[in-house]
Amino acid sequence: MPTSPIITQQARAAADRIDADAVGIAPGIIFSILSLVIPSLLSCLRGEEPNPDEVQAAVLKARERNPDRLQKRVRNRVTRKAKRQGQKLSREQADTMASAVINQACEVTSATVAACMAAAPDVDDDDGDDS
Repeated sequence: MPTSPIITQQARAAADRIDADAVGIAPGIIFSILSLVIPSLLSCLRGEEPNPDEVQAAVLKARERNPDRLQKRVRNRVTRKAKRQGQKLSREQADTMASAVINQACEVTSATVAACMAAAPDVDDDDGDDS
C-alpha cells in the first residue's frame, strides 16, 4: 500500500531521530518499519479521537498521564510491524523506535498531525492488542 507524502515525510523524520548504528538496524529498515507503524497508529487514534485537530493534544495528554502505557502501546505496534517484515527486534530497539514516533508526533505542529490523520488510510490491525 503506497504511503502518502506527508506520512512518508514524518516517518523519515522519526527515523532520523534514531542512531541506526547504536540500535544495530539499517536506516532503511528503520524507515520501512516506521512507514508501516505511523499509518497503523493513526488509524487506531482515529477511532479514539475522530477530530484530526485534537489528535496531537490526545497524544500529549496520554504521554503526560501515563507515558509507560503510551510507550508500550507504540512499542507493541513497532514489534508487530517489524515482525511482518521479517525483523525480530529487541525490546530496546522497539522502544527506541516507539520513542522516535511519539516524540515526532509531539514535536511537530498540530496541523502536521491533522494532515497525517487526513492522509492515513484505515488500517485493519487485527494482529493484537496494544494495551
